[in-house]
Amino acid sequence: MAKMSAAVFLNWLVVTMVFYGLALNTSSLAGDDYLNFFISGAVDILAYFIAVFAIEYFGRRKPYVSLMLIGGIACIITPFLAPPFLPQNLNALSITMSMIGKFGITAAFTIIYIWTVEMYPTVVRNVGIGASSMWARVGGIISPFVQLSDTAWGPLPYLLFGALSVVAGLAASVLPETLGVRLPDTLEEGESFGKEKKMTPVKNGSTVVTDEKEMEAHVNPAFSTTPEDRKGRTSSLDSDTSYRAAMEMSQIEHHCI
Repeated sequence: MAKMSAAVFLNWLVVTMVFYGLALNTSSLAGDDYLNFFISGAVDILAYFIAVFAIEYFGRRKPYVSLMLIGGIACIITPFLAPPFLPQNLNALSITMSMIGKFGITAAFTIIYIWTVEMYPTVVRNVGIGASSMWARVGGIISPFVQLSDTAWGPLPYLLFGALSVVAGLAASVLPETLGVRLPDTLEEGESFGKEKKMTPVKNGSTVVTDEKEMEAHVNPAFSTTPEDRKGRTSSLDSDTSYRAAMEMSQIEHHCI
């Protein structure tokens, strides 16, 4: 969990720093400031909607990593599509690439909230999201100072934003996927989360099960629906006999009701 937290904190710091950095840098783009701000706001709205649907169909990890890499690469390319590297009449290219970077970072910022909540066990979930948010505030503090680095070299802010986004995206690729799996409740389950299909039993004897078939057998082994599922189970009676007896008792109780 310490390794997972390190990757989570890094991503919160970077995604916040780049998000606010790109927002602050909108007025530095070529063209009309009002139009650039309007486009930036429209891109944010589109990113929010796409992120919501992406995490439901593709999970959390793949969309997040992809968006961070797309945003980072776009930021790296952006300054080289503006003067003095290209003629001024091609400023639309740099604006477009900057908005692609803004789209990727905004969508990733949306995803990391729900992903972080799902990764931490219930007993420390509030601590995990609180510490992550604290690192996000650190990123917000750093962001304006990164923006001021353009006094040393014009493309430097975008290069820093892009490089850090790529590094954070690669670091996020080692984090566990949380879509469609049982979320951890205890610290023991948190340590095993994402490592194996079945988590190790915790002290109270409960075991994490990962699919409906296993859940049914885990709750009441006598009510397994196939002989293959019941094969090998030890009991004082034959497993098939126990199953039939249990079903008969269920029917009698239902009839009495």
